[in-house]
Amino acid sequence: LEHDGMNMIHKGWRDPILRYTSLGLAYGLLFPFLTTLLEIKRMQLHFNPATFVQIQASHSMFWLIDLTPLLLGVVSYLVGKREKDLAQLNAHLEQTISKRTEELVHAVQELKTENEERLKAERIISRAKREWEAIFDSVAVIILTTDLQGTIIRCNQAAIENLQTTYQAVIRQPLKQIL
Repeated sequence: LEHDGMNMIHKGWRDPILRYTSLGLAYGLLFPFLTTLLEIKRMQLHFNPATFVQIQASHSMFWLIDLTPLLLGVVSYLVGKREKDLAQLNAHLEQTISKRTEELVHAVQELKTENEERLKAERIISRAKREWEAIFDSVAVIILTTDLQGTIIRCNQAAIENLQTTYQAVIRQPLKQIL
């Protein structure tokens, strides 16, 4: 049971509101105590509880000083509350950042996979293109490919040899002009 009580105190002390308020009150209590002690020493009186109470009661300035623990306690409470709010906000932001980082890692992995698939498709298409060009150029018959306007956009090796020209001289020429 004693161990549980110490755990509760330790956990409570971690709460910034309790910690700051307690420290504010403790430091605040030092002001009236020290000022009263200084006044007792200044007046060259002996220190005892009766003298302490007498000094406190006889000087109205001490009544204001006696409010210091309350004032420091309230200010410290507000600081502790702000610290607690900031800690909660920080924890929330850390959680949000962690979640967003996880999402980004997943998105990057998806992009890598997609990129690998595209590269694989490009290799297949490139290989198919080379095979098609090899077949296209190996056919012994003249083959001229045109666009819709009749402009030659591709020809095979047999066309170049039979027309006794170059590839560059045939491409982008109207089909009527070549034949």
